[in-house]
Amino acid sequence: MDHKTNQKHLLSEENTEGSQEGDLDLEILREEDRISPNTDIVLKIYYNSCNHSITRLKTADDEIINMTEKQFIEYIRGNYPERKIISFSPREIVLREERKHLCPNHYIIGEANGYIAIYGIDEEGKKIFRQGF
Repeated sequence: MDHKTNQKHLLSEENTEGSQEGDLDLEILREEDRISPNTDIVLKIYYNSCNHSITRLKTADDEIINMTEKQFIEYIRGNYPERKIISFSPREIVLREERKHLCPNHYIIGEANGYIAIYGIDEEGKKIFRQGF
């Protein structure tokens, strides 16, 4: 009988110790990562027509500074729906965009006013006349 009484006593001590530890547990709040003026924005643009990629790097502008990841996702969805967020950290945000035309590193030979002309490609994939060749 003493053995059963001791087991009950031990169990009740464990329960009181557990409740004391539970009282001391503090919820630790982790501050959300935010975009700072030092955050690098990396935009990787993939061009389907030529299979080329161009990477652009810039720092965060005033409009997005102090945004959390959730706020930035909503901002991108509303303003740049063609861009996808690849990674997000306070140090660097990587975005990807696909375009269905040639990249600006290509030239097209054509005709203008009866002469051979060299055209470049602008950001929207339209050919533009390049003077000075």
